[in-house]
Amino acid sequence: MRDASDRDLCRVNPLAFAKKHGLDEECAIAAFLHASRLGIFELSWNVLCPGCGGVLEVGTTLKTINREEYDCGLCAAGYKPTLDEMVEVTFTVAPRVRHIAAHNPDTLSMVQYFRQIFWGSGVDLPDDETLAQQFEEITIDSIELSPGEKATLSVQLPIEFVIVFDPVTHGTGVPASFEQVSIAMRTGAPIPTTEPPTKPEDPQTERVLTGCSVLAALLGWLLADTLYRRKPQLPARMAASSRMLYGLVLNKYWIDELYGFLVVKPILVISRYILWGGFDRGVVGGGNRVLAGATQGAGSVLRRIQSGNIRSYAGWLAIGAAAILLLSFFGFGAHIHLGVR
Repeated sequence: MRDASDRDLCRVNPLAFAKKHGLDEECAIAAFLHASRLGIFELSWNVLCPGCGGVLEVGTTLKTINREEYDCGLCAAGYKPTLDEMVEVTFTVAPRVRHIAAHNPDTLSMVQYFRQIFWGSGVDLPDDETLAQQFEEITIDSIELSPGEKATLSVQLPIEFVIVFDPVTHGTGVPASFEQVSIAMRTGAPIPTTEPPTKPEDPQTERVLTGCSVLAALLGWLLADTLYRRKPQLPARMAASSRMLYGLVLNKYWIDELYGFLVVKPILVISRYILWGGFDRGVVGGGNRVLAGATQGAGSVLRRIQSGNIRSYAGWLAIGAAAILLLSFFGFGAHIHLGVR
């Protein structure tokens, strides 16, 4: 309590403390609980993000964890709280026993704020120097704001995925432009997470194209006004002097005629003489006629057999029996004859 660093007295995890000092876990938990009842430590229930390990909410009792879902702006996901995966219990030394920097988070540096306040106790972080170097590599610019204060950062962004992150509110945002950008952030108002934007078109190009469109419309109006109002005789003179060009434009470059000759007529010929005349009438219709004729002929033959006359049935029975006898006799004889040879 007297010699430990401020960081070691902030959000102490009893299980990690017992493992580090070789103590019994149950005894360590009982000791911290007893110290919290005496006012030496303050107990807190921390809701953690399962994705990044950040602390989404802190409560003094378990009853404060009463939301159906907790959203993490950095991970852009929502999670339903579960005690065994998202909730941890930590102990911080009470201010009346010893004042540490974490009691006033706004006095911490960015590295220490992330280490002691933003992330939970289970996140394995490197030493302060390495962590500061990593933050410097991934951070374009940063600024600290007091509650209610506003600020504007103007930075040149790379052509990569970039987010604006507020570790206090756990809010994120995506800049609207990948060129010169101004980002306004207000402490306590999380910026909604959006998808990374695509690189916008050059506004100068859009202005040039818009100007060309307006200029073409004006030139068309001036030309029409000249030809049909100021000098109505001019179109006839132009048509007489350029008959070929006039005929080409008048007939719309003969596009309809070419389309009819090259596309429409071949389709009509193929449909009329090949698809309808050959396939439909010959194959489909002819097949149906052959099948119908065969069915009709077979019916005519079977109809003669099924006459309903008993004497006819007896005659057919006698003929069938004689045929079977002849077939059996001559077939058996041929079999005996071949066997003797």
